Amino acid sequence: MNCFKVRKSFVRTLKFHYTHTRFISEIQQKIKNSYYAMYGDVLLSGSRIGQLLDETADKYGDKTAFISMHQDISKNYSEFRNEVVYAEYFLFACFLK
Repeated sequence: MNCFKVRKSFVRTLKFHYTHTRFISEIQQKIKNSYYAMYGDVLLSGSRIGQLLDETADKYGDKTAFISMHQDISKNYSEFRNEVVYAEYFLFACFLK
């Protein structure tokens, strides 16, 4: 009899979990152009990271992108884009062998 009670409660747990997952997936399908946790007026960009980096480097080329004090490194946006492109080529070369 105890085994039946355990199975019954386990089945109830599974049904609840399935319903919860289905509910979350329906919400995710409805939300396409905004953050789930932080609603706002600004829509998300449809651009890829590389496209955004290229646009930013074209716009702010010689301005400082970041400074690492403990490594004594400072890069502007153009230098940072070149480093990213170099890393991209390196990764493609490693994975295409």
